[in-house]
Amino acid sequence: MAHSNDVIITSRTHGSYRLVPVMEDDLLIDRATLDAKIKRGIADYEAGKVYRMKENESVEDYLKGMLSEG
Repeated sequence: MAHSNDVIITSRTHGSYRLVPVMEDDLLIDRATLDAKIKRGIADYEAGKVYRMKENESVEDYLKGMLSEG
């Protein structure tokens, strides 16, 4: 049922829960992985490993520049 619709599960003891289908673009990440990515981002920032947007640069060019540096 959850393949095509939200499903509600109710329990007097444990409360209510909603099951929803996971979509292809949903982000699924565990806490430890997220924490590690955040720490790595902070370390990169502190080390000056950043790409700054230039004055009058388009967003498209900015993103292209970020991708080419990574």
